[in-house]
Amino acid sequence: MSNRLVSRLLLVRILLHVFDLLCFYQGNLTLLFVVYYKILEWYKEHEYVPELEDITQVYAVLQRKMPAKPTDTSSEEDKEAYDDYIRDMDLLLWYLDKYLPAAVGELSFGKAHRYYKKQTDSVDIRGKRRILVERQSEAYGWLMYENCYDKWCHVVPEQAKDPTWKVPEWKKDDPATHPYHDTKYSDPRGGQKAGWKASARTALNGYCEAIKKLREQDKKNAKKGSSIYQKCLDLLRKEHGITEDEVLPKSRKRKRSKKATIEDEEDFMDVDDESEAPFSIHNEEPGEESDDEDQED
Repeated sequence: MSNRLVSRLLLVRILLHVFDLLCFYQGNLTLLFVVYYKILEWYKEHEYVPELEDITQVYAVLQRKMPAKPTDTSSEEDKEAYDDYIRDMDLLLWYLDKYLPAAVGELSFGKAHRYYKKQTDSVDIRGKRRILVERQSEAYGWLMYENCYDKWCHVVPEQAKDPTWKVPEWKKDDPATHPYHDTKYSDPRGGQKAGWKASARTALNGYCEAIKKLREQDKKNAKKGSSIYQKCLDLLRKEHGITEDEVLPKSRKRKRSKKATIEDEEDFMDVDDESEAPFSIHNEEPGEESDDEDQED
């Protein structure tokens, strides 16, 4: 093989690698942009940026009993407990209907899916069977929130007050500009792909493990008729007025024989093999994770 041919092949490989990086970089910027505006929407209505714990413990409200609606004679403590519950339920609905679809992508948890299936259900997407919201994807949404939380706490209030307000340009010698750019795990001047700290991988793995345990426990609870993911689905349907007659999208409504019904119900089975890790920050390659989870038959 001539040196000229080797050089050309090497150049092609380099160009393809650069193209892949650009696609990932652009995709991550778009993801971050969409997520940011969902948080801005929340802030405009509630006037606060939810704390990280509010996000990672967002499902906990479903394990609480709704307090009685306060009356004029109710104590301040009872009124506060009721207000806290309503706020946490509002946050859960926003998380399910706004933040999570933005973080994991409309293809996975868009309107065509999230009003009709639990987020742990499996479907065919682009010819491949996969969980609607894979735990790595949700975990990355939590990591992204933690990474950008401090920055968002500075930027969101300013932009909520004045939509024309622009983020100050970062200047090394001007510390006043740093809070509008600094992030916990990534280099704010290198994009979401570049400059990730090693601690980000540890955090991501921790979030993956937390979601795994939550889903394993929910699987057990579901057998007793108490699934938080079913409650999430019911909450979304109630919010959007989706009745039992509308549970299936129109494209899937059809007359079915008894035999066909059994086949169709396979689309609603929970599958635990969330084998695709969509982000390179994760320390496992796609497909290496299924050994620690048992698939349902």
